Amino acid sequence: MIKLGYVQVLHRYAFDKAYVVMRSPKNLSLPVNEKNIIWLPELSPDKSLFSDYLSWRRLGEWGEEKFTSEYVPRFIEQLSGKEEQDALATIKAESDAGLTMYLLCSCLDEKMCHRSILAGYLQTAGCQTECRDYTAYFVG
Repeated sequence: MIKLGYVQVLHRYAFDKAYVVMRSPKNLSLPVNEKNIIWLPELSPDKSLFSDYLSWRRLGEWGEEKFTSEYVPRFIEQLSGKEEQDALATIKAESDAGLTMYLLCSCLDEKMCHRSILAGYLQTAGCQTECRDYTAYFVG
């Protein structure tokens, strides 16, 4: 089962594995890369997309339209890389094996976060999730 979570409240979650899908966990007080809390920067927005996201926010342009029309397609394109595909295959295999996992980020709103895109990808691949249906990013 794959769930989406807010990294700042990780201590409230019960899980077999937690994946921190952020560019850098340096500002977090988490034991990242120890036991069952894994940092997966390859499943975070690349430097260019993250920089654009920060600019859109600063300019007041960030919203559902910008997320859907620009952010989602660019992040999906990013997921086609080998490292990204390997990481997604690992998560899918662990989900298929029955592990409970969280994809964690510091964004409060999952539907405006790359975690929703990751969830949609994994839902389309047949993984069970405990979140909204985000397959629309990948179908039609």
